[in-house]
Amino acid sequence: MNTIKFFPVILVCLILQACPNQYSEEPDLKFIIKNNTDKNIFFYANTVDTLVCPKNFIQDNLTLIKNNKSFSTDFWSILFESKQLNILIYKQSTLDSYSWKEIQDANLFDKRYVLTLDELKAMNYIVVYNGE
Repeated sequence: MNTIKFFPVILVCLILQACPNQYSEEPDLKFIIKNNTDKNIFFYANTVDTLVCPKNFIQDNLTLIKNNKSFSTDFWSILFESKQLNILIYKQSTLDSYSWKEIQDANLFDKRYVLTLDELKAMNYIVVYNGE
């Protein structure tokens, strides 16, 4: 009788063990976003099959890059399968001038990059923001 009680638990464990991981444990590439301005900026990056808009994420997902600094992040190239890397850049002044709801409603951002893996490779995995 005890064997019957543990059978579902053992079955679930076996099924979960057989499921492959979507990504390898270690990222296989790294890209850098360089802030070549004298102002702080924030960015959001994601690989999707459509354009990323501010409505797709919350303000807490933004990452700070201080003036004249860089941010490096590990990534999995498998995320590019039929997708592109979307990066939205926000100046500190934009975030100070508008509420997050206004930014989302008006689809505001200071710069958008939409890059394929080949384009990112051609840039030597470095995206440079010059304030333009």
